[in-house]
Amino acid sequence: MPASLELSYSKELKIRDLAKKNAVLILEAINYLYVLLGVKEDNKLNQIEEGVFNGLLISSFSNYSLNEIKHAFRLALKGTLEVKLYSKLDAITLSNVMKAYKKHKDNTLKQELNKVKELKPPTELEKETIERDFVESCVNVYLEERKTLKSPKISSELYSVFMYFYRLGAITLTDQEIENYISIADGYWFEEIKEKKKNGERISINTPMPASRQKIISGCLALFDKIKGASH
Repeated sequence: MPASLELSYSKELKIRDLAKKNAVLILEAINYLYVLLGVKEDNKLNQIEEGVFNGLLISSFSNYSLNEIKHAFRLALKGTLEVKLYSKLDAITLSNVMKAYKKHKDNTLKQELNKVKELKPPTELEKETIERDFVESCVNVYLEERKTLKSPKISSELYSVFMYFYRLGAITLTDQEIENYISIADGYWFEEIKEKKKNGERISINTPMPASRQKIISGCLALFDKIKGASH
């Protein structure tokens, strides 16, 4: 469901908000793109190229979230965007992909706004196509990335991947495991609050975690533990 993805990413923390204090997240995103594009070790960015790449990312695409940058490259790799990709990542590639993605996003959101309120339910064929696209663009990419992932990553996108495996029965949780993940999620939420305060948000350190955020964090933790990157 492309439109819902574009809308959900627009609500996430933007690159401009994390560039100075969470530079490691940008590095993780670059490593993700290496995996996605199949960039070999000897073809990765050198120190100067990485500086140029990061500079362009922060100066020209700071209104996007890192997850949306990843989404744009997945669409480009899939052929949805009219841009050529090679097994190389550099500033020119970033610029070409994001320019094409902006056009795609503008058109997608325009279509979303023009939709009639009462929509017909999707046909079985449409449901199958949506699920196949989701598996290719999100599930398979995570499975590949999980092989080298050292710690859990938290995002609404990965929660969707968790739910995919949960509905399949590939992830099962006991009541005790659910309680444990909820307890661990409290620690993640505390760190998120501290980060929000660093970024100037007026939020109390004692602010309770929203139920929706608890689900996302707990689900991502379970996904990391239960899915090891094997083929499904």
